[in-house]
Amino acid sequence: MSVEPLVLYEPEGRIAYLTLNRPEVRNALSAELQVDFNAALDELGRDEEARVVILRGAGPSFCSGFDLTRNSQSVQSTQHDPWKDRRRLLGWIDLALRLWESPRPIIAQVQGHCLAGGILLPLASDIVFIGESCAVGWPRLPMGAGFMDAAMSLLIGQRRAKEISYIVGSRISGTEAAEWGYANHAVPDDKLEQVTLEFASRVAKTPRSVLEIRKAAITRAGSAFRDALLSGVEWDALAHVDPAVDETRGLVRKYGMKNVIEAFEGSDDVAATLASAKPSTDG
Repeated sequence: MSVEPLVLYEPEGRIAYLTLNRPEVRNALSAELQVDFNAALDELGRDEEARVVILRGAGPSFCSGFDLTRNSQSVQSTQHDPWKDRRRLLGWIDLALRLWESPRPIIAQVQGHCLAGGILLPLASDIVFIGESCAVGWPRLPMGAGFMDAAMSLLIGQRRAKEISYIVGSRISGTEAAEWGYANHAVPDDKLEQVTLEFASRVAKTPRSVLEIRKAAITRAGSAFRDALLSGVEWDALAHVDPAVDETRGLVRKYGMKNVIEAFEGSDDVAATLASAKPSTDG
């Protein structure tokens, strides 16, 4: 029995789709999804007809961020092997750079939720259309730092980047994301697919070779963005060996993500609050 890829490449003439395909977990990012995403981008590279690509998520949400179940790489301690952790993080930045440097324009269609690590994918896209009520959110626990902060500051400015980065679990709406510069346009949720396709159809009228030249010219002028993404790997790997971050990871492994988030949001002494509760059995 064949298993459907976790990222689908769906060519439709001059317009192609890259679809995150884990709707049952709001398209959470996993090592397996990364493999399928790279395979889908390989398919795009072989497609001679596609001129523009729409990046989207199956189901009601674009992406809920990295898979943070107890046994995931994101939750395991990284203090014993920071170099392995760096390689893991670099795999995601390499994927983002494939989007950023792809010869074809990438248009992100972002609905529902775009959270934590999921923010990286529209960040690396060329154009972003977002639903007005979409929740764009930073991680709800301090389990890393700096992964996308520098690159984000190049899009929305340093003061906005600090405003959302310094507070754990920051949230902004799709409307705010467009006002700040993370997205190009915020549109009514029920019009998102239509508006994105209409724009992509207009782009697809331009000859592919001309589009590729234009994208290459603009991308080269933004070389600092590439450096900012790569620097995020070093900052996040450094954060992951910080004792406070490793302590939080340990609490998640013992008590479960939901309980730790509830304790963090409701108490100044997370460990003590959790110690009075029984370890959770949630994923």
